[in-house]
Amino acid sequence: MSNAEFSSLLVRQYTNQLVKNVGGNNLVSFIYTIKDMPNAYLVVSKDKISIQQYTNFTSFDNFKEFVKNTLYSVAQGNKDIFNLPQAVSQSQNDNVILAHMLNDADFVSYLKTKENPFSKDKSNYRDEDISKIKQENASIIAGNKSKMQIQNFTSVSNLINNSLVSQNSYNFGVKDGVARIISGFNGSTPTYLGNSESAQDLIVKVLISK
Repeated sequence: MSNAEFSSLLVRQYTNQLVKNVGGNNLVSFIYTIKDMPNAYLVVSKDKISIQQYTNFTSFDNFKEFVKNTLYSVAQGNKDIFNLPQAVSQSQNDNVILAHMLNDADFVSYLKTKENPFSKDKSNYRDEDISKIKQENASIIAGNKSKMQIQNFTSVSNLINNSLVSQNSYNFGVKDGVARIISGFNGSTPTYLGNSESAQDLIVKVLISK
């Protein structure tokens, strides 16, 4: 098969599977579910198509078991499809890990046997010292969360704007001058999610609730 034939095949498959013809207009969603792949999504951007798969952990022990199994698989020569180091660094930064540690009774007991380098009398860590560390660490976590939310809001705004500019979005449309989320089509007429809320407001509500 020549490069031209292969490219033509890809275009046909892309068109057949991803492009939806609505009222004579070819529309494309930015995300698709994948049959027989739970929690997996096909994500389409202007630059690439990728598969994103998510795993929910019901407990910290469940997460540790996942890490152990992934590391064992990598040790056997298999590819780390979840990019474990990046996933852990994104979800468990130093301050989040410290918060977990400071709520662990064994770690707190161990900490009390160590000298507090910030104490004037060179005493060991005391309960009031640990409480202060908890408060300061919680403030840092809250600040990091706010920063992440701002970044997410910017990404949402860019996604909506880029989708509208393309004029072939299956997900977003404009009604009464407001960008709205399309929930479906009645023939070629879009129906919109929510009462009169903008797409950004609806998505931001979901992000804030997480």
